[in-house]
Amino acid sequence: MIRDANAPQGQTRARTHQSPQLTADAPPASARQIYTAPSVLTRKDYQGWTLGMHVPAHAELELLSDIQLVRALVHHQYMLELPAGYFQHPDTADASQVVTVAAKATLKIKGFVYLLADIIGPATLLQDNLAELHKPIRFGNTPRTKLPYTIRNHLNAVFAHPQTLADIGISKQAHLTHLAVLHTVWQNTCCATIKHRVQLAVTRPSIALKSKRKLPQHSSNKCYQYILPYRIPYPSETQLVTK
Repeated sequence: MIRDANAPQGQTRARTHQSPQLTADAPPASARQIYTAPSVLTRKDYQGWTLGMHVPAHAELELLSDIQLVRALVHHQYMLELPAGYFQHPDTADASQVVTVAAKATLKIKGFVYLLADIIGPATLLQDNLAELHKPIRFGNTPRTKLPYTIRNHLNAVFAHPQTLADIGISKQAHLTHLAVLHTVWQNTCCATIKHRVQLAVTRPSIALKSKRKLPQHSSNKCYQYILPYRIPYPSETQLVTK
C-alpha cells in the first residue's frame, strides 16, 4: 500500500502496474462525481444534501424537504407545464392561461419556500414582459399560504403520485442530454453574434466615410455666418471721436 499524495489524510490506495490502454480509458479526475449516493438511503443521507446536485434520482419526494426539492429542480433546470390557475395575468386577471416554465431559483419568504421559474411559453406572455413566476412548493395553514396551486400538487396530479425524482423524469442522463442541447444552442448563438459583430465592423467605416463626405465645405468667413447670423454693430472711429 502506497499513500497517494493527492488523497486526503487517512486515505490510501494500492498502486498496481496497468497497461497504457487501461490507463488511457480511465476517466479524468474532473469527470468523477463529487458525491455518490448509496443505493440504500438513510436519514443521515437526506440531512447531508445541501445542494441540488447532491440529491440523487432515487431520493423519495416525501422525504425531501421543500428546500431540497426546489434545489434539485433548479439544478436540473426542470420544466413544468402548469395548467390553468397557476398563472394569473396582472392586467386582465385571467387565470385560464396554460404556461410552460423552467426552474430558475429558490425563494424563501417568511420561512415558506417558493420556486422562481422563467416563463418560456406561450410567446404572447414574453412579448408582454411577463417572464417570471413564483409558486409555493406546498400549501400552508394560513390564509396567505393556503393555496391549492403548489408544485407538489402539480407533480402529484401529472405523474400520479410519484415516489422518487426519477418518477418525474429527473436522472443524470437526462441532465447531461439537457446540457448538451444547451451547449449546442449556445455555440450557435455565439457564432451568430460574432458574425453580426464582424458585419458591423465592416460596414461602420463605409458609413463614417459617407457621412464625412456629406458635410458642407465652408470657408472660415462663411463658417461664422452660421454661428453668428446677425452682425454685431460695432461703433465706428468717427462716432467714438465725436463722443
